[in-house]
Amino acid sequence: MMPDFISGIWLRPTTSNPIVQWLWVFGWGIRLILIAFLTPQIYSELFIPFIQHWSGGAWFDPWTTFIFEGGDKSAFPYGGLYLIAFGIPTFLGGVFFNDTGAAVGLAFAVLLYDFLLARVIYRIVEKHKSLIAVCYWINPVTLYVCYWHGQLDVFPVLLVVTAILALKNGRYSWSGLLLGLACVAKFSMAIAAPFFLIVFFREKRFRSKAIPFMAGLMLPAAISSPLIFSSGFREMVLGTTETAKLFSIGLPVSDVGNIYIYPLVLASMLLIAWRIGRFSWRSLTGVVGIAFLAIYVTTPASPGWSMWWLPFLVLSLGVHRFFTQATAALLSILVVLQHVFVASGPTLKVWDISSTTRDFDFTRWLDPFIYSATITAVVACGIVLIVQFARINVLNDVYTRATYRPLSVGISGDSGVGKDTLADGLLGLFGATRTVHLSGDDYHMWDRHNPMWRALTHLNPKANYLNLFFRDIHSLLDGRKITKRHYDHSIGRMTRPDVLLPSQFLVVSGLHALLDKEVNSRFDTRVFLDMDEELRRALKTRRDVILRGHPLQNVANSINRREKDGHRYIQPQRANADIIFSLRAKRGDDLRLALKGEGDPNSPIEMVLAIGLLKDANLTDLESLLIGIGCTRIQQLDQNDGEHSWIQVETDISAEAIEVVAYKNMPHLEDLLALKPQWVEGLTGIMQLFILDNLYHRRHLDQQIG
Repeated sequence: MMPDFISGIWLRPTTSNPIVQWLWVFGWGIRLILIAFLTPQIYSELFIPFIQHWSGGAWFDPWTTFIFEGGDKSAFPYGGLYLIAFGIPTFLGGVFFNDTGAAVGLAFAVLLYDFLLARVIYRIVEKHKSLIAVCYWINPVTLYVCYWHGQLDVFPVLLVVTAILALKNGRYSWSGLLLGLACVAKFSMAIAAPFFLIVFFREKRFRSKAIPFMAGLMLPAAISSPLIFSSGFREMVLGTTETAKLFSIGLPVSDVGNIYIYPLVLASMLLIAWRIGRFSWRSLTGVVGIAFLAIYVTTPASPGWSMWWLPFLVLSLGVHRFFTQATAALLSILVVLQHVFVASGPTLKVWDISSTTRDFDFTRWLDPFIYSATITAVVACGIVLIVQFARINVLNDVYTRATYRPLSVGISGDSGVGKDTLADGLLGLFGATRTVHLSGDDYHMWDRHNPMWRALTHLNPKANYLNLFFRDIHSLLDGRKITKRHYDHSIGRMTRPDVLLPSQFLVVSGLHALLDKEVNSRFDTRVFLDMDEELRRALKTRRDVILRGHPLQNVANSINRREKDGHRYIQPQRANADIIFSLRAKRGDDLRLALKGEGDPNSPIEMVLAIGLLKDANLTDLESLLIGIGCTRIQQLDQNDGEHSWIQVETDISAEAIEVVAYKNMPHLEDLLALKPQWVEGLTGIMQLFILDNLYHRRHLDQQIG
């Protein structure tokens, strides 16, 4: 069965823009005309003779037998996958129409993969889809390489680009398999493989998917490995002169030694990519495009090599400004001019099988100075685009830029209001492997059994190592590891110290998380979690009296003793918050039973959520989406604390509906979250949503710098 991320590529790109529609028609027309009237010389001189030799019975080792029979060693420098992809249509065309039919069959195979590549580009881009896809479809490089000069590089490039589409859609084993097939089809595509591997081993959210990716990547190599025992395959495919071009330009350091330019550039790029370590599919597209474009400008590249970087350049057009787009267009024109006068061209077909063909020969018109100037201009444009790719597609990618320092959320509130529950909800969204949760409970001076708690409550800052708490927050935000104790609530004691390593996300929860002004200034989102006092008393009483067996009066005395410190030290932190969540009971009957220590401790108390938002927050779209789902009621509240505006939310919304609202309201959110984020239903899910919205817009994740 065809995977879902591929099945949609057969559909025709749809657009209401008549100019784009005509450009698609023009692209089809020029391709069909070129196929009908021209046959690239390398078809008739190299590819077709080898394929005819293969189809004539040399099924298992056509490379060795072709060379043994005196064939050109450069006729088919490709593996067995190429024979399947191009050999079958070429053979079928030759069966019905001899050599002319074989050329048409080969050309239509190129046309199929060319069209599929345009469709994959259409599927990958998120804005201006038809316009960007048509930029590939009518690009002079595409038309020249595929139909005038006649190279077959569109096929492995299609596989690499589709591997990125699979990665974008979360199909990791397919991504590895497609990349492996590309490398087996044309070994030069292995240049892209290290960058994929860096994504899977350095990006924490992808590490759990590295095994299925690697399994898919290695499978084609394992199946193709017996070909290594073919002497003809080693000579024609592995020993091709094209590979030597990677080492043809260097800086002499002695009479016998050189520093090769491209291997040095590639090694530098890999080191930089490893150091960055944070990649989305967009930044991966950028860095692979840079690697392929760098080959072109640092080596005497063949015409077909321009197809390696072209799709990646087109994929990036939507995030670049006019200067870069104009440079890309100029580069495409110059590349054709660079090769059209010196590389082999086509022969003209005459629709009589016995007629002769005529060669197009432009080399006698070529001026060496103009040719050198063209090459210089190609290199100059390529360097400009490499710099722009690196700046915009990699370093300034929305995800890479946003997570260059940890995204941080500070959660404060009184005891028993659900701070750690909310923190766990955020860990479920961001992923435990790349999120650090720092709890203020670990910084209490004494454990639960110490008599000092009779003199001070844990709400009092003096009963906590707050200087150490704030210092550790700064350390994690600055990328340094910390060592701290852990407070085990189940036994009420401190455990042995453990080490926390910095990561991409930091969630801090604690009674005093928003107390320090300097720490507050470094949090991306500050949350104060509040609860109606009567509701908080009811929940604590029900828990301690019914579940833990404490006397009702003792529980009441404990609450009263802490209430004063709560108003003095905890409540003032509300003013420092970007978002205030205040839970309130929907009905008073549930509270009256709980305050008496009666009722079922496991029965839920129905609640509504009041949300205080900074007055500059614009959540109109988010509120409209919630209301549109039909299971959420939102109303404005009159209360005003001078900094926040208030709304009240009443909902029984499902986790699935929360997820729908999030992705509709926040493009590229999938880069921010875990591969399988854990959304929570009800009011906790609403809290997740509002925190994400605040965090998303604070880090400007909705903006792509161009």
